[in-house]
Amino acid sequence: MYLVSILYGFIISYEKLIYFGLPIPYIIGVKHIIASLIIFIYCYNYKCFLNIRTIFAFLLLLFYCCYQLLISDINTASFIISFFFTFFPIIAIILGNSLIVKGKVIKKQIFYFVIISILLAIPAAIQGILGYDLRLHTGLYREAAELGGVMVATILYSTYLYCEKYINRRAYLLLLLIPTYIILLQVLKKNILVALLFILIYFYHERKKIKFNHKVYGLSLLITCLVFLAPNLRENISDNMDYFGNVGVAGHIRLAMYYTAFLINLDTLGFGSGIGTFGSLGSLIGEFSLQNGLIYKISDTYHEYGLTGIAGNSAEKLNSGNAGTLLDTFWPHIFAELGFFFAIIYIYIIYRFLSFKQNNYIISFIVIALYLDGFVIILPEAPTFIIYSLFFPGALLASDKNSYNNHNSG
Repeated sequence: MYLVSILYGFIISYEKLIYFGLPIPYIIGVKHIIASLIIFIYCYNYKCFLNIRTIFAFLLLLFYCCYQLLISDINTASFIISFFFTFFPIIAIILGNSLIVKGKVIKKQIFYFVIISILLAIPAAIQGILGYDLRLHTGLYREAAELGGVMVATILYSTYLYCEKYINRRAYLLLLLIPTYIILLQVLKKNILVALLFILIYFYHERKKIKFNHKVYGLSLLITCLVFLAPNLRENISDNMDYFGNVGVAGHIRLAMYYTAFLINLDTLGFGSGIGTFGSLGSLIGEFSLQNGLIYKISDTYHEYGLTGIAGNSAEKLNSGNAGTLLDTFWPHIFAELGFFFAIIYIYIIYRFLSFKQNNYIISFIVIALYLDGFVIILPEAPTFIIYSLFFPGALLASDKNSYNNHNSG
């Protein structure tokens, strides 16, 4: 458990430790290797029971992707890279949900993760106090989306631990301080929305215990925070509306990606363009070698649908070391590459484990939010979220389901 916690902390801070001068070599893919090691440790120690329907759906996706490779002119390197990043998240979910593990083990591990996530966020919180923009300065976290996404997940996990009486109210409120502070300073609308939802869950869960004057204090604090945030939120929303008004759907990178995915499905009758062709990392890869690393090249699909220059994205920009925005959202590549019909199977695998009959409603709601955090707010290919927002929520569901089944069989 301690080893897993240390490995998780290393995944979060790997790039920044190198940036701050620690003598650690930068190795492409090392974080994914460590994430795989964490999953292996749990699967080895606690065993897995794989559901036949899930395995069948997964194998159906695999066979279809291989069939696409055989019949289409897809770059092999692009296919392999996109294949890995497409299927690693749902492999993590399947294995997490298949664990035969007790709830107290998962609660303890989640508690350690929460503590590590908050400790590693302290430098960012200090930067916020000093007036730095937390969208640009993220302490030991790699970048803003990861910092904000982990803070949201930390609030969700802290809420779970409190509702399960693993921590008391004072500890719960203490754990919320830094994540909430960072989310408010980042002014990321989706993160703020999730945080507010879980404040409401807390009040609902504690509605009979909280004194009236405490409810008034809490409501007053919430209103104060919203008033404090209002100017920044208004400016942020205004900037987004201006951007949309200036470029329209065709020029708005995220909307254009979804729209193009829709067009690809129309042109392929819902069967997609193939893994490694659109919206995935592989669709931007020309060559890959251990000696030269990644050499970027925009796939032909972008040229075919007129997306080669949108929002300043280009292979030249990527090869010069600048970040692009073609990978800013996850689902376009699932629907475009797999096609509508097989994207539905992909979604089925992710959410088939949720059951409001077998699972505590708090757990189901929190896991839904964690999966949404993992698949919408950030990119689920990131190793931090594969572990924090996909594998361990699955393990949380599995432990609760095992407890439910043992109770009913006893």
